[in-house]
Amino acid sequence: MMRKKSRYLLVETSRETNIESVSNLEREFYRKIRFLVGEMNYHRVNPRIMRFLDPKRLILKVNFEGLEDSILALALMKRFDNADTAFWTLKSSGTIKALVKKIPTLDGHNAL
Repeated sequence: MMRKKSRYLLVETSRETNIESVSNLEREFYRKIRFLVGEMNYHRVNPRIMRFLDPKRLILKVNFEGLEDSILALALMKRFDNADTAFWTLKSSGTIKALVKKIPTLDGHNAL
């Protein structure tokens, strides 16, 4: 059985999120993506939030075959956590290490 390829996306939001309530944020995030890509494509995308780098940036893991759908869904998400929010995909990579390489955090240090 072959293992599915995945990609990691560096995603930035237009406003800071409350990292303390991660489970509620994840649940709403997955629900919004499922609404935008549809039930059938959601399983093809299979999004997973891997970690929050800071209150405005997160790393999202998606299946390689659903990469385009996930980028499109992020671009179409306009409202999140009862507020207007925009999502941008800054970078895509096959590993987390390559994704966050030379990406400064808000305090000026490298992410890893």
